[in-house]
Amino acid sequence: AFGASNRCDAGDRDHACAEDASSLLQAWRRGDHDRRHASCTHCLASRPKHLQFSAAIEALHNVSEEIGGLGITMTVFDACGQLAFQHTVGSAFCTRVGCTDYSTGWSAEQVHGVFSVSKMISSATFMAAVVEPGLASLDSALQQLLPDIFGGGNAYAGVTPRQIMSHTSGFPGDTVMFEISDCFRTYPHPDNLNYSDTTAVNLEECIRQLSNVTPVAPPGAHFEYSDSAYEIIALLMERLAGMTMGEAFQKYLGQPLQMKSTSLDCPIAGSTATHPHPAMGFCSTANDVSKFTQLMFRGGKMCCGRSLLAPGSVTSILSEETRNAKLFGEPKHLFTEPFARTRCVTNTLPGNASNIGYGLGAFRSWGFRSKVWFHPGSMGAMNWLDLGKYAALFSTSYPEFPMQEREVRILDAFESQNYADEDLCPYPSIKVPGDLPKAALPALPWALPSA
Repeated sequence: AFGASNRCDAGDRDHACAEDASSLLQAWRRGDHDRRHASCTHCLASRPKHLQFSAAIEALHNVSEEIGGLGITMTVFDACGQLAFQHTVGSAFCTRVGCTDYSTGWSAEQVHGVFSVSKMISSATFMAAVVEPGLASLDSALQQLLPDIFGGGNAYAGVTPRQIMSHTSGFPGDTVMFEISDCFRTYPHPDNLNYSDTTAVNLEECIRQLSNVTPVAPPGAHFEYSDSAYEIIALLMERLAGMTMGEAFQKYLGQPLQMKSTSLDCPIAGSTATHPHPAMGFCSTANDVSKFTQLMFRGGKMCCGRSLLAPGSVTSILSEETRNAKLFGEPKHLFTEPFARTRCVTNTLPGNASNIGYGLGAFRSWGFRSKVWFHPGSMGAMNWLDLGKYAALFSTSYPEFPMQEREVRILDAFESQNYADEDLCPYPSIKVPGDLPKAALPALPWALPSA
């Protein structure tokens, strides 16, 4: 899963980096959890921090045991973008949204739905396949790109790909996604009362339905988390680049990164090769998504030194695109409630929110000791990019809100062990003392441990 292809690029010393990483992971598997490593010490002006993981391992085991042996994989890359740690605990995992069914045997190679972690992958694919070749810009209007659908005075005529991928397009959000169109008819979600195992519309018909929906706000004015709007990215890919979203992903990211188990043909999300859902439709594995996480952390460069994304593309994805949009009042309350709340918040209102903005498929958070980029998925996957310091990925298949808060607790333990000498909460955020949020667990199809 990892090895020479995931080493840092440093000229003739590449092999040394790869050997260091392999030796380190073997040490973890032998139980030597406090071993320090010197991997890629030459990639920074000074030695990268020697990360320790005993606190993270203990926290991982505690979460897994609390949820009856839930399977979870945590992967961490150090300041150089070098693989530093991967640890898997537990066995059980949900096989349906809502966790009405389950399986066992979780591993870092288990294919599962990553759901909204897909947004960053899709944004990167769009940048590589459409924006970088000059087929369209992030600020091209839909009336120019899809004139047969959004021309002639359509309410969304001025919407741009930048606004779609930053949820500021004005398209209605996820609270009504099953009501405003048939785009997600095959998504087996408990709230999808019109679910069918056969689709009612193709991709273009889906976009035509969305084009006739009343906007919730003018383009760029308001944040409204909308998986529906992301559907347009898939049609733009077909019209402009001449390939499906899945084909573009494989060409520009999947094949170079050897993400062999990653696909937009993902039954748990109702996504298919012919009608993919860019916002939440990737199925993948911990090892595959770790490769993408590493790519983003390293500014679009593979560890062999090859650039898959231009630096400007990574900067666009990891940029606060919502500065001029109203963030408060949207139905999911992502900027006013304790959604992935750390110890640092914007205010002391009841929600104590840590999120402060959104890029192109990436949330911006105060983090713990520096601002971070991250994105969770509705079944528990979450990436975490603390640029210049470390990157982490949690892989599991379990409902988002109880899991997400527990993943933040694991990160708190990891940071407390490794960065205790750094001040908490970058100004002007406010430090909130006490325990981090911990949502109640839903009913599960497997037995929980007795109290």
